Amino acid sequence: MGNPSNLSARPDVYRLNLGMDKATFERLVGSMEAPDYAAYDVILPHPVYAKQRWIAILNPSRRTFDETVKPLIAEAHDRLAKPRE
Repeated sequence: MGNPSNLSARPDVYRLNLGMDKATFERLVGSMEAPDYAAYDVILPHPVYAKQRWIAILNPSRRTFDETVKPLIAEAHDRLAKPRE
C-alpha cells in the first residue's frame, strides 16, 4: 500500500486518526469505494486501519474540526471511557 497519504513528503500535513463504533464508521465512510487518502479536510477511512473501524482526516479546517471532529473525539472518548461490564 505504501504511503497513500504521502505525509513524509508534505511537511505541514498531519493526519488525525480516530477509532469509531461500527454505526458511526459506516455512516461516515462505509460507502467510500476509492477514497483520496491525500485529500485535505475530508473524513476518510484510515488507509491502514479501516478494517478496525478507524477514520482519518488530513489537516481539518477550523470549521470541520469544531463542527465534525470535536463531536467524533467526544464520541470515541465516551465509548472507551465507559466502564466495561
